[in-house]
Amino acid sequence: MASSKPLVSKNFVGAAEDLPVKSSILVEAETGQILFEKNPHEKLPPASIVKLITMLVVMERVKEGKVKLTDEVKVSSYAAQMGGSQVFLQEGEVFPLEEMMKAITIASANDASYAVAEFIDGSEEAFVETINERAKELGMKDSHFVNTHGLPPERGETEQNLTSAYDLSLVARELIKYPAILQWCSIRQEKFRGGKFTLTNTNKLIEKYDGMDGFKTGYTEEAGFCLVATAKRGERRLISVVLGAESNKERFAETKRLLDYGFNFFRKITAFKKGEIVGDVPVENGEAKKVKVEVPKDVFAVVKKKDEKRVEKKFSGVSQLTAPVKKGVKAGVVTVTLDGKVIAKADAVASKDVEKAKLILRILRKLGLSWILYDEE
Repeated sequence: MASSKPLVSKNFVGAAEDLPVKSSILVEAETGQILFEKNPHEKLPPASIVKLITMLVVMERVKEGKVKLTDEVKVSSYAAQMGGSQVFLQEGEVFPLEEMMKAITIASANDASYAVAEFIDGSEEAFVETINERAKELGMKDSHFVNTHGLPPERGETEQNLTSAYDLSLVARELIKYPAILQWCSIRQEKFRGGKFTLTNTNKLIEKYDGMDGFKTGYTEEAGFCLVATAKRGERRLISVVLGAESNKERFAETKRLLDYGFNFFRKITAFKKGEIVGDVPVENGEAKKVKVEVPKDVFAVVKKKDEKRVEKKFSGVSQLTAPVKKGVKAGVVTVTLDGKVIAKADAVASKDVEKAKLILRILRKLGLSWILYDEE
């Protein structure tokens, strides 16, 4: 078995092949900036990690008000027959949706996942269509799903779930928007079915790795040992994906290795502050000939601590705006680069309204006499 060496190489990209997994990625959660990657777009079976997008769709339905966590989910005969990781649901049993979600997030229950899919869309087949549509909306170009639980194809079946480390990081970035998911994922053990059954978290880093509060493990013989994880320290949150590790121990060791690298070697900087004036652009037919341009919200970038002083910032404005101009309209782009590579990018906007110039002012400007009415630059 390959050893888990600390990621301390000065050129970490050169150490990618030292990571003994098929595919992996490390991203900063807020910006999506990639801090490390190995075969990030390789299409691989994710095993139970497919449940991440199931969890996402359910929480989005809750947010939309289409379902409630208190709604009752009735177990069908099909759900009760699910194998693999399960909470041994019986046909006809009824549980609140929240309890089913805990069974999915904590214990990776296949039967609960199937039952929830039926509850949301009437059948697992319909729900699979939903998660594939959502995957497209998220830009998950490497993904195609055929079930909601992650079990491998049965005899005679040819299609299987496929996704990539990069795509799974996209789902994870969406899931962190839901505090309930992180709360459930952080539970090491929870009573189920009135205390008759105990849900035990399959993510063994919970309560052992500083800041760890998500997400999911997965395993099948073909997929290997997989883990999508997230941890937050202070204001920094990182997401790691490890696919195809050779053992249970190795997937946790390599996840720790990735996250340690991110927390120890990188720093999150504020490249542009909210309201910062970055330049100006001309305004055609405006009361003012130009308008100052600002950044509407903080723009962050994540860089290695040793590289912080080499970061470059640039504003590129549009050629001109046409009056009337409303405050907040896009007027350009700010970029943050390191060694010529863009590491952060955001829109810049007009800092105030500019009304259309009156006819007399426009005439005087054409005659070069606008100074009569205004002290224009």
